[in-house]
Amino acid sequence: MLAEPIQITTAPYNPLPAGSGNGLAAFYYALLLLLAGFTGAMIVSSLVDAQLGFAPAEFGPWYIYNPSVHVSRFHTLVVKWVIMIIVGIVVSGLYLAISTFLDMPVTRPATLFAYGAFAIAAVGITATSIMAAFGTAGLIINLILFIILGVPSSGGTVPLEGQPPFFGWLANFEPLHQVFIGVRAILFYDARYDSGLLHAFWMTVFGVVTGLVVGTVATRVYDRKGFHRKVPDVSAE
Repeated sequence: MLAEPIQITTAPYNPLPAGSGNGLAAFYYALLLLLAGFTGAMIVSSLVDAQLGFAPAEFGPWYIYNPSVHVSRFHTLVVKWVIMIIVGIVVSGLYLAISTFLDMPVTRPATLFAYGAFAIAAVGITATSIMAAFGTAGLIINLILFIILGVPSSGGTVPLEGQPPFFGWLANFEPLHQVFIGVRAILFYDARYDSGLLHAFWMTVFGVVTGLVVGTVATRVYDRKGFHRKVPDVSAE
């Protein structure tokens, strides 16, 4: 007792639940949501364009070129938006089922499902709008916006306070950071609005509105200017 009069015991104030990956579950779940919207937008865009005859479709050795359908750029984009909403609902449900199967702690499954579907749809709508506005270059823009700049500025693995100020500035509008804040609030803070969920919700709404505006304006302008998506008729002599 004289040698060690005080015994110090160190314990976490609010220990993380088992199965949360030391807190990284929120980051990886948010990353999966973003990838579902990002890659889903590319797949949906390619499949819709192939089905409408605007681009070829390849299935193994088969090369298919459907007859071109007289559909405006705007209505084609609307079809992609609707499909991305359906994809968001389906994939969010699959993510939640897989998380439950893997014993990841989810205290608010309904909230996580709803926000996950919303986030996937928001990213998908924005990504398809960018591709509709910039064409093939939109793939590179989406890659830079959602992945290259999004991952380091997410704050999910390294706090933004420990990174260069540039990444903190990117976090103000980068989609992955907003989705991460929302998922973290749902998983670890009982989905309280003041824990970041409300901020994440409104930023996701802002992303959806931005995507809708960009896609609508770009495709409407292209349609009115006569930049129709027509496949030239090639006849062999």
